[in-house]
Amino acid sequence: MKGIAPITRWFLQQQQQPPEPPSSSSESPATTDSTPQTKTKETPQTTFSSRNKNNNGTSSHAPPSSSPPPPPSSFIHLTPVQSCQIHGWLNPRRTLDWDSICSSPGITLKRCMQSGVSAASLKSLQPDVQMWVRHKNVTLSDVPWMLEWPLHPCYDLKANISDLATEHFSAEVMARLGITYEFLRTLMHMDDNWMRILRYTPHEWARMGFTREDALEMGRQRLQWVFPEEEFDGVLLKVSSVCDLLPPE
Repeated sequence: MKGIAPITRWFLQQQQQPPEPPSSSSESPATTDSTPQTKTKETPQTTFSSRNKNNNGTSSHAPPSSSPPPPPSSFIHLTPVQSCQIHGWLNPRRTLDWDSICSSPGITLKRCMQSGVSAASLKSLQPDVQMWVRHKNVTLSDVPWMLEWPLHPCYDLKANISDLATEHFSAEVMARLGITYEFLRTLMHMDDNWMRILRYTPHEWARMGFTREDALEMGRQRLQWVFPEEEFDGVLLKVSSVCDLLPPE
């Protein structure tokens, strides 16, 4: 009996212990089953609350009725150097998101891109160019930096032909934005005087859609007024040489 008692006690202990693992394992499926339900119920609420915060944060800049819904919450990773350059030495952060861009006046689009953050990465944070106009006050000087969106000077910033002459974007930028000779002539009411003020060369005008036919239509006198340092035949030759290299539309 003395040898049996310890065995009995050990057996009884083993009988008492096993129920615990089943109880925990039986609870695990319940927890697993409840987890997706909890996530399914809470995810819309979390998204809704974050949108409310964004709307409250931007209501001072634009009426809530006119502002589009904010983008999904996302961020991009920064290198240590980028973190200090963008967020500052006293508040370095290894990520960058749209909320932090909006809440920090010192974080501008140029500052981010000069720190090495690509335009594609910034566009992933906020693809709506109007949100950049509304909350970060991008201007005409930002147009060459925002070709990824793009930021159109006439449509998005309401620029007129005088503004275009002041900024003097390159012919490549103008062509990428669709600001062609035809666009300027028909929609911006460009005349010979403005064409001269814009200061583009015959080669550059050709990249913006100015053709040999357009030059012939203008005639010798008008062309010499627009290009005072060019000969008539020289303008035709330069325009033709560029047009021949451009891909067909």
